[in-house]
Amino acid sequence: METPQAKTSWIEIVKNYLPALVLLGGGFVSLVLTWKDVSDNKKDLKALQEQVTRQYSIQREMNEKTNEEVEALKLWVEYHKGYEQARKDYQIKP
Repeated sequence: METPQAKTSWIEIVKNYLPALVLLGGGFVSLVLTWKDVSDNKKDLKALQEQVTRQYSIQREMNEKTNEEVEALKLWVEYHKGYEQARKDYQIKP
């Protein structure tokens, strides 16, 4: 008596392993897309850090200029307060 030899066709093999192949393919695609997103995010983050650094330096320069102007105005106000007080002190009283 002969034992039957069943040859499995490649379509049967693919059909049997299709869920595993889809899962592996989906995992690979997900990994590639995540890797691309991380790479894009790194580039965007670097550009954002450079922009923030530029804005910070510009703001610091503006603050320093404003502080210098405020100090000059404080000095001018104090000078004029002293001048007005001196005029009151040296005013001739009858």
